[in-house]
Amino acid sequence: MFSFDEGDLDIQNVTGSKTEENDGVKSTVLIYDDGREVTTNPGGTYNVKNTDENGTVVTQFYSAGNKLLRETSVDADNNTRITDYDPNQSEQVPLKSVSTVDNGAHKYEINYVDGRPSTGTYTTDGGSTVEVYEYQNDERHIMSRIENKGADDQKTTHFSYSDDAIHAVVKDNQGVTNQVLDSDYNVVSEHSEFNNGTILDREFFDNGTKETVADINGRTSVTSYTRSIIVFHRLWM
Repeated sequence: MFSFDEGDLDIQNVTGSKTEENDGVKSTVLIYDDGREVTTNPGGTYNVKNTDENGTVVTQFYSAGNKLLRETSVDADNNTRITDYDPNQSEQVPLKSVSTVDNGAHKYEINYVDGRPSTGTYTTDGGSTVEVYEYQNDERHIMSRIENKGADDQKTTHFSYSDDAIHAVVKDNQGVTNQVLDSDYNVVSEHSEFNNGTILDREFFDNGTKETVADINGRTSVTSYTRSIIVFHRLWM
């Protein structure tokens, strides 16, 4: 952690200075021979800015007591990361971080508990897709996903986890689907109940798919597919 002491203020290491004013408040900026800029603010707070060889600008904001409060990073492609730290801890313990890429098209927020990731939110597609995550033993698990948020065809998926499978409940303007997924989030089976009264059950295998359809009148058909070719079909009236 950077420490703002007399050694850091040694004028022999200063190559220049300037004054900045924001909202009527003036701050002094000292420029050091290693390239960093130290801005001192009224009240004793200060921030340190460094630019690396790739053009990434990292700025650290400190309290008057030399505690790191926030760190921001902006790279040459304008991708950003902001991390807030707990001012009540003696060590640097993160509270929250927000990262954006592609000029804000993708944003990921992480909330921390005791310095470890707890929950996260990923937003993309201009805000129309939102995913919520929980962390368990530092492993990230998706808990929900909203696609086409706010639109007529919005689709919402909620995930839950058991020892032997992942379960998903998908709701859209067509109906509700309950899915069983494997550990790689591939669909193993699903049961769909559509608004028009149709019920669809599907099972997925390595070499094909089995579909069972029941319409609103109780008629049922079973169809099996192998490598996109129908090999079995039955219809009960």
